[in-house]
Amino acid sequence: MLDEDTTLGALLSALDHTVATLVDAPAGEQVAVRSVALVEPADLPEHLETHGALPAVYLLVGVDAEATAHWLHGVGDREAGQRPRVLMTKSANDSPEVRSAAHAAGIALVHVHRHARWDQVFALVRRTLDRSPGQRAAGDDHDLLAPDTDLFALAQVVARETDGMVSIEDPHSHVLAYSASDASADQLRIRSILGREGPGDYLRILREWGVFDRVRRSEEVVDVPEHPELDIRRRLVVGIRRGTDGAQSRMLGTIWLQQGDRPLRPDAAEVLRGASAVAARIIARGLDAPSTEALLVRRLFGAHGEGVDIPSVAAALNLPVAGPAAVIGFAQFRPASPLGPIGRRTSGGHGAPADPGTTVAPAGAVSAAGSRGAVGSVASAGAMGSAGAIGADDSATRLSASSGLIRLHASAFRDDSVTEVIDDRVYVLLPSYHSETGVSSWVRRLVTQLEESRGLIVRAAIAAPVAGLTAVAGARAEVDRVLDSPATSGGSVTTLADARTAVLLTEIVDLIRAHPDLHDPRLRTLDEYDRTHGAELRVSAQTYLRAHGEVSTAATELRIHPNTLRYRLRRVEAVLGVDLADPADRLLLEIQLAAVPVSLP
Repeated sequence: MLDEDTTLGALLSALDHTVATLVDAPAGEQVAVRSVALVEPADLPEHLETHGALPAVYLLVGVDAEATAHWLHGVGDREAGQRPRVLMTKSANDSPEVRSAAHAAGIALVHVHRHARWDQVFALVRRTLDRSPGQRAAGDDHDLLAPDTDLFALAQVVARETDGMVSIEDPHSHVLAYSASDASADQLRIRSILGREGPGDYLRILREWGVFDRVRRSEEVVDVPEHPELDIRRRLVVGIRRGTDGAQSRMLGTIWLQQGDRPLRPDAAEVLRGASAVAARIIARGLDAPSTEALLVRRLFGAHGEGVDIPSVAAALNLPVAGPAAVIGFAQFRPASPLGPIGRRTSGGHGAPADPGTTVAPAGAVSAAGSRGAVGSVASAGAMGSAGAIGADDSATRLSASSGLIRLHASAFRDDSVTEVIDDRVYVLLPSYHSETGVSSWVRRLVTQLEESRGLIVRAAIAAPVAGLTAVAGARAEVDRVLDSPATSGGSVTTLADARTAVLLTEIVDLIRAHPDLHDPRLRTLDEYDRTHGAELRVSAQTYLRAHGEVSTAATELRIHPNTLRYRLRRVEAVLGVDLADPADRLLLEIQLAAVPVSLP
């Protein structure tokens, strides 16, 4: 085992026994773990077929005991060095067959509390595995000013120096870090660590006593007495704030110190007050400057200009330089509004936002438009592209807020995946994969889950295969071109190849629209005829072209007799001086009707 490896024992200590308990460890608690995968039932077969070593830690989400035992028998047939080291599941205590199969395969079995949230468990496991040796040792070093000190190390030090149990929360009472618990942990602590709210009666008492107000408004340590009737023990709490000026200070969170079976040390309040200052520095450090890894990831996606050193990025992120890789972009689908289609974003390079007032086409699901033929595709692009953009809603914010869920599932699909939020979109890099079909299936499942669990209608574009890390920024730009193209029928997930026709047609139409010198002046004559005679020649021509020249189909859509449409088309030919039987005239008229808005009187 290498010095930088995390052990099973260290992982269990970080998770805390309120979250996870060890059922069996055939190889002992010193077994090394370096990687983690979160797997759902649909993903189990792929992980059995994977060649080479599997991730060291598996979190099985929604997998029943029978499927878990079957999977364990399968991985038990692999060479010992290619098997997982640890299995974490909520059914570990309920199935003798699972325990027997895990033991036979030499895999440690960990039971996860039934109320624990998998997204939090997964994040804690990854954080523990990613921590440097210095961070893991910080709890023993007492060096809270070290650059690699984190909130978990701080919680452990404070707990040891006060004889209490520590939890550090953000301003919304979400637990950020905590120290190890013992048997005296009360329900408020247990439920908070498990990602749930504390007892309602106790929270009401805290509000009535003004505890939250006192913590927010002052730097004092508040002593909250025990409430045995609610199974709540004594606590000290202090706010974490940035700045010392009350009017200018910013609340960053709170530190809670629960008393256990032993009384807190006399200087516990002083230690807590000092911990608040250290925690403020740690949190502010993360707010002020993105980590080196975050900057490298953004540069890899092309969000910080050119000139990225790919070998250095690959080494820092532990990614393979060569392909094949896949780049997936996720964007919020914006449905049509009563004022017309909601505008799509126009990119000014790698993710630059659209200029105010830019006329853009709607964002939505991208289809394989090539199957429709050039005439129908251009008409569709123009019909949607002629609408102006309207004010943005909160959909982009909602998608960004769901980036954690996307990152969670991407890491479950490939533990070497990279996820980043840039502007109003989320991007995922899969440095290696087994099949493009598998990638597409995973993306479709994720898009469906975002709709079902978050109410988000999301579209996704896949660039694969990508030649390697040097091509990631270019692939992201191509993905943006797809996500910028207008919505057509065909589904919410597409590949670059499938969307090529729609993308190119949209960009051609946008180019013509932006250059008045490319507008056919004869369309102004057509618009003037419509206004003067109360006619509908323009819409009739558009509908006819979109119907691939089928008069009966177009007439049905317009709700007029076919002979009426034939008369209108002859008038179009006469007014414009074109021949709709001529392919060149048809193509030019199709493009011009799509690109050029109706002229004003």
